Amino acid sequence: MLTVLILVLLVGIPLLLAAVPEAVHAPHPSLLPSINARPWLWPAIEPRDKLVYGLFVLAAMLVVVIGRRSGQSNGDRSTPVKVWRIVLACVSVAVIFVHLAAADERLDPTAFFSGFEYLDLAVLGLVLSAWVLRWPGPIGAASVRVALLVVGTLLGLWRMAALIRVEVGVLDAYHVSYVSNELLSVRSGKFPLFDFVAQYTSGLGYVFAGIDWLLPMGTVTNLFVFVTAINFLIVATVVLGIRWAWRSWPATVWPGLLFVSALTFSARGHGSSPYPTIVNYWSMMPIRTTGIAFVVIGIVLLHAKASSWQRELGAGLVVLVAATVNIESASAVLLAFVGYRVAQRGLDRRLAKSVFFFVGPTVVAVMGLAVLQRLLDSICNPGCAIEFIRLFGGMGYYSADMPVIGLHLVLLTGFVLAAAVGARSLGISGNGDDGRLGRIAALSIGASLYGIGAASYYVNRSYANLLISLFPTFALAASGLCTLLRPGHIETRAERIGFVAPMALALLPLTFLLHQATPSTELARLRGDVPESVFPFTTDADGMGEVVESVVDVYGITRSEVGIASSVAMPLAGRYGIVPALAYNAMDAIVTVEQTERQCESFWRSDLKVVLVHPQGMHEPIEPALACGSFVFDRVFDPAFVAYTRSVMSDGLRAMIEDVTTEGLFAKTGTNGVTLILDQREWTGHGGLYPRLDDRHEEIVLATQIPESSECLDRRRCDSEGRVLEVLVSAETGGGWVVGRFPVVEPASNLADSVVTLEGAWLAGSPERLHACAPAVVAESDNVGLVVRECAGGDIAVAFLEDWLVDGCRSSRNPWLCPIDRALDELATVAVERGFFDSMTGHALVAANVDQWRGKGDHFLGALLTDLDIKVLDGIPQGAESCGVAAWCSTDGRRLFLLHVAKRDVGLLLVAAPVAGLGENFDQTVVMVNTSRMFGRSGDLPTCDIGMGAGGGTWDESGWGERACHSVVTPTQVSGLLSWVVDGCEGRSGWWLCP
Repeated sequence: MLTVLILVLLVGIPLLLAAVPEAVHAPHPSLLPSINARPWLWPAIEPRDKLVYGLFVLAAMLVVVIGRRSGQSNGDRSTPVKVWRIVLACVSVAVIFVHLAAADERLDPTAFFSGFEYLDLAVLGLVLSAWVLRWPGPIGAASVRVALLVVGTLLGLWRMAALIRVEVGVLDAYHVSYVSNELLSVRSGKFPLFDFVAQYTSGLGYVFAGIDWLLPMGTVTNLFVFVTAINFLIVATVVLGIRWAWRSWPATVWPGLLFVSALTFSARGHGSSPYPTIVNYWSMMPIRTTGIAFVVIGIVLLHAKASSWQRELGAGLVVLVAATVNIESASAVLLAFVGYRVAQRGLDRRLAKSVFFFVGPTVVAVMGLAVLQRLLDSICNPGCAIEFIRLFGGMGYYSADMPVIGLHLVLLTGFVLAAAVGARSLGISGNGDDGRLGRIAALSIGASLYGIGAASYYVNRSYANLLISLFPTFALAASGLCTLLRPGHIETRAERIGFVAPMALALLPLTFLLHQATPSTELARLRGDVPESVFPFTTDADGMGEVVESVVDVYGITRSEVGIASSVAMPLAGRYGIVPALAYNAMDAIVTVEQTERQCESFWRSDLKVVLVHPQGMHEPIEPALACGSFVFDRVFDPAFVAYTRSVMSDGLRAMIEDVTTEGLFAKTGTNGVTLILDQREWTGHGGLYPRLDDRHEEIVLATQIPESSECLDRRRCDSEGRVLEVLVSAETGGGWVVGRFPVVEPASNLADSVVTLEGAWLAGSPERLHACAPAVVAESDNVGLVVRECAGGDIAVAFLEDWLVDGCRSSRNPWLCPIDRALDELATVAVERGFFDSMTGHALVAANVDQWRGKGDHFLGALLTDLDIKVLDGIPQGAESCGVAAWCSTDGRRLFLLHVAKRDVGLLLVAAPVAGLGENFDQTVVMVNTSRMFGRSGDLPTCDIGMGAGGGTWDESGWGERACHSVVTPTQVSGLLSWVVDGCEGRSGWWLCP
């Protein structure tokens, strides 16, 4: 029957896999857009794989029930040997070897375990042949048995060296960084199931925090001591469990050796690979392997001589402890306990009570956890414990279809077979033998069902390398299967041939001995002498000490306000006294929208002012969560740290943008839509960038940088897709806010330097704050709250726009949007009419403070002097050269004149003078006093109280006049001349021109 069972599973299941179509891999709505953008990572829910896996679980439970009943009904297993049975057995062995020979072609065999090699199959075939063809002789000699026990013990002790973990000998830095962050989480101030979501273990971080407090070494050293200790505890627990079942130490040697060999399994044996071995995701980090130790403990408790409720409650506590270490392993432990309970007592009404005791402690703990999370207002709920299980298992992220044939089917079949034989043997022992046979059967059932439960980790990722984590459990289950088959009691060769297929599965762990690191390789690892191809595991980052000091100095904050997001965030946080910023074990562990929202909430609730992301390049996956948590890019610190600073968007502005969005600020757009450019420092708040347009305005795209553009429409700029570029600007005025969108007319690399226009802009706010936008509009009634108004006017740089929104043209004049000062307008106009500028006809006039001559963005003075052919400049032109006595000209031959506006207490004056010499800056330009002229109202002009000379000038009846101090023939800097024009010689007796 065992051979038939093997054939059914190894032939029927592949046929089913081949018949059912593979899943369709496509983008998933739960995943982030950046993840969905990678077609090679598209997930799929694999229905056929789950169906196959479910059939194996069902088969295991069925054979447990049937095996127990067959054991109770008939303890004699002998059956007549027939030719068809022998043929069936040979076919089964062939099928097994076909599956074992099928390698996973998706994996690089030089770097990963992709399947067994022909050497492995040859050794397994030789051992099977020797068993079938064996003859009485040395194999049964006492000396040979002793020699085998000695060899097995020495090999086992040697392989224990592989359980020692050291920082310099890490071969899988990628996964080690993940797990180290979880184990160091509590020590670094992050608490799993409250403000930290663990992928591998939620409870070991709390355990390690206590261990680290007790041990005298550094935290990272203590971490590897902790891992080594767990490895040895697992081996000790399982070996003691084997000793408990097999009832003698000699019988324990080889099952124990096979278990240790499975733990230390290498992808390539004999050191022939230049690549490292990847074992159990941590190069022996025993998080998942702890489950088999818990199974052994639970089976011993359930088999003990105590009342049933005490045994089952004890097993329930074991499930609870297993769940704190790893949820997936704990579920497999629970399956093992339930299966053993069925094999022990059958399906009866007491099964429900047993299951209640098994799950009761965990249910109570989860309820208490939920209450505590709610009281603490945690970002987590009980679902955090299974978040990654749902992600990788249910959704099938990183999913891959299960191969039609391969080692995975052999392992699952072996677990089913060991469970069947164990249940039958337990039934037999229940009739009178409660000794060695019953204990081995109990342990075999527990290990087998645990192995099937733990295989759920393989489903949907279905790469052969992931099967390595099942090898230790399979070694224990196969050892029990081999013992329960009692191969030494099968006398005839025909009978042995009939059992050759089950024995092939039972002896399969012998191949694990062929995949072990050589002594020299193992010693080299302990010394830290690993292959050059191995990326080293490090708990430090070059230059980080200096970077942290710079951050503290630049931003004026404390180290407790600096967060770090890195693949080794926890070690770095502990080393430099800063805060781990992530709620997950790594940045690339955040792949779903739900995870981003949780990380966003973690950022938002933190007291961090700056988050450092290391290394540069890894900041992109986490940027959505940073923006959502109100952190924006600030700068890059050498050598590889990207700094994000907190942006605090006021509640008033957030409420305002939500209200004006509803009122229709974004209702009107161009045909192709709008690219709305905004300053993320101003518009980033809780939840990310505002405004939240959602589906209401799909034609509007938010941008934090100015895209490439070209001219389009009427003085507008459009991006590559034809969307009009607009800038979103806000300003707080008198306790309220105004918000507007302004079309771009002259883009610049810096948003503040870009020029926008009021023509066609839209501004929203209360009516009294929008008077400068469209003054011709009739004012709304006082009871109107918010209005949206289309503006009219000139151009303005974004840097000046906020001032205009706040003050308009009332207090601080904005030259881009406000008309020129009335007094200056009148002064310049009269000066032209009175011929003040006639002597400069055809020349160039350098106007100081050119913005004061702008009227709504236009150059008022330039337009005023057009008829006189006077070229107005805003500075001394490049290439200016001397062109006569006390004269300088531009490159086009125009003589240069200076024009200043002097503000005296009594009024404004124009001061003009030809350039007589150049200085280091504009204020040091040299002019001649005698050729300098002043124009203004007659009563405002100063007397020539310099140089003891009289001044000359002209006046008209309207009171306007011109004055020049002709008798003072001397050069001076223009700044000195202007100072005298404003203040005169009073109080300036130290100046050489004044008396």
